[in-house]
Amino acid sequence: MGRKYTSDQVKEINEIREIQKKIDMCDLKNLEEVEDVLSGMEKYPEIFPEEIKLYKKEILYLRHVRDDSERERERLKGIST
Repeated sequence: MGRKYTSDQVKEINEIREIQKKIDMCDLKNLEEVEDVLSGMEKYPEIFPEEIKLYKKEILYLRHVRDDSERERERLKGIST
């Protein structure tokens, strides 16, 4: 016996899947979009168990890249002044 979902929950799950498809097709990922999708997925861990793990790793990676970029900008700003 599976869990029963309301029509609003099914609609939300389908919206999460649509956004997920858009993110997965795009090489350039926006950290905030990935975090938003993850928070939606976490409401339904039984539907998105593997995706949740993957998106958590993706968020860690994107934060690392963003932090590296910000450090590099600060370094370059210091050199140019």
